[in-house]
Amino acid sequence: MTRRAASPSIVIALGLASLVAGACGARTDLQPIDSTPGEGGSGSTSGATLPTTASTSTDATSTSASTSSAGGGLPVCTTLGEPTKAPTALTEANGDAILTSLLAEEDRAFFASTNNNDPSPDPTWRVREVADDLSVIAESQVVAKRPQSVSYSGMSLASRHGHRGGLHWDESHGCRFVQILDDGAPGPSKEIDPKTWCYGLGATETGYYAFMSSEFGFTPMSRLTLDGEGNPTSKTEVFPATDMQSFPRGRAALDDGSLLLAFSEGTSEATYFATRVSLEGVVLTTPHALVTLGDHARFAITSAGDHALAAWTSDHAPGDILVANVGADAATKGVTFVAHTPTPATGLTIRRYGDGALVAWSDSTDKSIKVARVGPTGELLSSAIVIPTPGVPFDLQVAPTSFGAIVGFGALGEGLTQVWVTALPCVAE
Repeated sequence: MTRRAASPSIVIALGLASLVAGACGARTDLQPIDSTPGEGGSGSTSGATLPTTASTSTDATSTSASTSSAGGGLPVCTTLGEPTKAPTALTEANGDAILTSLLAEEDRAFFASTNNNDPSPDPTWRVREVADDLSVIAESQVVAKRPQSVSYSGMSLASRHGHRGGLHWDESHGCRFVQILDDGAPGPSKEIDPKTWCYGLGATETGYYAFMSSEFGFTPMSRLTLDGEGNPTSKTEVFPATDMQSFPRGRAALDDGSLLLAFSEGTSEATYFATRVSLEGVVLTTPHALVTLGDHARFAITSAGDHALAAWTSDHAPGDILVANVGADAATKGVTFVAHTPTPATGLTIRRYGDGALVAWSDSTDKSIKVARVGPTGELLSSAIVIPTPGVPFDLQVAPTSFGAIVGFGALGEGLTQVWVTALPCVAE
């Protein structure tokens, strides 16, 4: 790409499946801001429904701005500005597309999506590379075929130190890995297991890790290690089989390499928990209850270095956006009110930004996305930036870049649902 300028027993019994995760010129050392899209992915709903696991160049240019160095990758912009251009569609109007993963790499990002029209005439997984300032949008690349009709499916993208890949799964083909090239095109692919779900792809210095569970089940759950070409090298059981009705709700990769895993138990009214495991899959803490939410709530979690930040929409006032500081021991240290929307948010995400995070949520009353910055403990640091969208947005994803931040989302435009992208510039103070 050429750019212009529960109780302790739950730890043994929890069913963590489908952690939704959730990227052209050559570069010798890929350094993504967040190589685990499952962190801070699109907010899930509580209850029995699982989260689906989801032309024209512009003249945007980067603005000189002040930044502050902080954890999580690039220097962090002190002030983000409003988008300089309207959102751009990344998928066709008749594709009924779903955004499943956003991977940011300094000055570019990769978007993974699938067309979900049932039955779709050409069901595929696609990856599209976008410059972080939207100055160049590469061609959409088909990286894999998928069945015409599936109940559960998903794709995760991850990259680090010269390797980039995607993990995709569905109930017909099980778990598969594909290398993703610099223009988003597919490289060699591997069948991991035809009868197993796999999800939550993350990158390490030498390869990848992911999670697996049995087909149509949520336990037993195992941690899978892959080399840089996607070949499985080891598999470690994390949680044994259980009959408990548990659902995965995201993960946060802490700076020490451990993971805070979030899950819910219950259907119409679910309790959300967090527990910490080592990168090798060893359980380190008992689960701690974070919050109890109803059917239409949204929840997301991301790393903030040595702890995590979780965001959710409250039940008693469905438009309230709340952020919790979750310690490395998986316990909540405090909850901060961030914003209120007149109607329940149809989308919610949180993504690490320096030593804090960016929180984004949808507002159906004016068909917009709101983005605000929070600090290390969830304290509000900025007023919300308003992004007008072509329809009620959902499947929100946000990530920091060298330009500022990039935002992906789904929305109903003129035809079926489409995947859209916009960018927030770093502005001079």
